[in-house]
Amino acid sequence: MKDKEIVKAIQSRMLKFSKELAVLYGLELQKCNASFNEFEMNFKIVFHSTNDKGRDIYQNAYLKYAEIYGLEKEWLGKEIKAGRLLLTIRGLDRKKKKYPIILTDDGGFQYKMTISDFLSYSQQLNRIEVKNDVNEI
Repeated sequence: MKDKEIVKAIQSRMLKFSKELAVLYGLELQKCNASFNEFEMNFKIVFHSTNDKGRDIYQNAYLKYAEIYGLEKEWLGKEIKAGRLLLTIRGLDRKKKKYPIILTDDGGFQYKMTISDFLSYSQQLNRIEVKNDVNEI
């Protein structure tokens, strides 16, 4: 097996196990990333705790500052189609000035987007591309 295949296999198992842990402890799996070079393999798993309403810091920031950025509060948790990817809007990271919008795919991989790029996708959100259920697409 080559290094890339090994990393993908380990990452797949880690993602599955991490999702189980998140459910068990009431956490949200934020990301499960892997990287490697000729000397080492690195894996990073990030969980976020939630508040009493079940939201993490990025979701709270999204809801609090959505109007300032020209976003709709209702978009949080919705899915958009970006090329071939189906991405879920997860929140807003105000510390990231260039790429503050946080999105994830169904595998838990995290994507970040600029406000202007996201607002170009918002045209889809206002029409037909928003889906609450993956099975609807």
